[in-house]
Amino acid sequence: MKELHFSDWHQCLIRYRLPQRQRKSFEITIRWFLGFCRRSRAQVTTQSARDFIEWASREKEPESWRLEDWKEAIRPALGER
Repeated sequence: MKELHFSDWHQCLIRYRLPQRQRKSFEITIRWFLGFCRRSRAQVTTQSARDFIEWASREKEPESWRLEDWKEAIRPALGER
């Protein structure tokens, strides 16, 4: 599976001109996802993004709106943006 390059994710968030609160939320989620990949020794791929969402959903049992926020934050890794 092709590894995705998230090295410029912070600059991408700035370019999207998101509201400050949403940008901060996305930053937290992206850092969390990248940490998940590091701890799992997984590459940043579409599959690892899906695995992260599955794990976070199971472990954190978020409300549906929160899960959607997490998905939106890592959507580029999901191949959906």
